[in-house]
Amino acid sequence: MKMRLLCASGLLLATGSSTAATKVLQAFEGDGYGDWKIEGSAFGLAPTGGKMDGLNGELTGYSQESLACSAHGGDAATGSLTSPAFKVTENYICFLIAGGKHPGKTAVQLLLDGKVVREATGENTLQCKTQVWDVTEFKGKNVQIRLLDEATGSWGIIAADHFLMTDYANQK
Repeated sequence: MKMRLLCASGLLLATGSSTAATKVLQAFEGDGYGDWKIEGSAFGLAPTGGKMDGLNGELTGYSQESLACSAHGGDAATGSLTSPAFKVTENYICFLIAGGKHPGKTAVQLLLDGKVVREATGENTLQCKTQVWDVTEFKGKNVQIRLLDEATGSWGIIAADHFLMTDYANQK
């Protein structure tokens, strides 16, 4: 039976129809960020569990054991976490996101030639929500993902997890 993969409700779900290609771009599990570039101190040296110093509460709704979070040092810490370049081969990138709603300051960004072409922010919540980007127009091009925290006040954090590239995404 061929499977269709759906990005919905923060999970990758399988249904019994159609063919789909899916690639895990980053799951943020383990003791470091691999070849992602760390700037500043906000993201620390490795992914973290949902409970950490610097948070007034606990992050929920992320996948598996850990996620990337810029709360190392609390709201005052700033920095970024940037993926290596990768080629867009499918129609959608989906991921989980939580944190502050500060466009251009606490965000997950898709970069093409160093320029922001997609951006998502948290909703001033510690509950991870699913974000789906249609990236069809970038197929065949090299892009990067950047987690950005340049905010130092209230909700000055961003958290993200489980980046997938897939050819089908349910955007409900």
